[in-house]
Amino acid sequence: MKRHLVAILSVCSGVLFFASCNRETSAIRYALEQQLEQYPQSHLQDVYKSFYQEYFGSEHLISDTSAVQRYLRYELSVLAEDSSSCPYFETVGSRGTCVRVSLRCVADGLLTEQQLCQAFIESAQPQGAIGGTWEQRWQQVIDVLEKTEHKPVDWEAEKKLLVECSRQNAAVHHSDDYRMAYNPHYRIVKSELFERDLKPFICRQRRR
Repeated sequence: MKRHLVAILSVCSGVLFFASCNRETSAIRYALEQQLEQYPQSHLQDVYKSFYQEYFGSEHLISDTSAVQRYLRYELSVLAEDSSSCPYFETVGSRGTCVRVSLRCVADGLLTEQQLCQAFIESAQPQGAIGGTWEQRWQQVIDVLEKTEHKPVDWEAEKKLLVECSRQNAAVHHSDDYRMAYNPHYRIVKSELFERDLKPFICRQRRR
């Protein structure tokens, strides 16, 4: 009887693990499809950046909050000259842990500089690893991309380099094509802070 129970539990564990893997793969595939549909000029490094931001958060450790505010004002002045075509906010990666909040929210009066700065600073704390090492996580993304028909610009040329970047936990910039096409200006904010402190103001102002 005990052997039968152990066998049943083992099978159940295997089924649950398989189902979890399938959900993860589906979530990654959906996130990739969304990015490549919305940003067709994305290179593989832009995909890498999205999943990297999900995994590591804002990539910054804030030591000088006044410098954060000064640089935000500088970016807002640049944004005024060439408005970003990115949405007010969007999640990064496939797990919904972090959100890109466009500086357009400040430029268009939906948020104040102080609100966005504060949320960014609070988000810029190291977050725990999610689901193994970053190298393993990036390999999951690559495995899904290998099986999809629609791939990023310069897929083959960048793949090997970015695998090496993942081994070193290295961050990357947006590609030149991505920057020229979409002029991205945003701050990374943890999802729970975004939902609590920023989204209500953005949605309330947009409904007016």
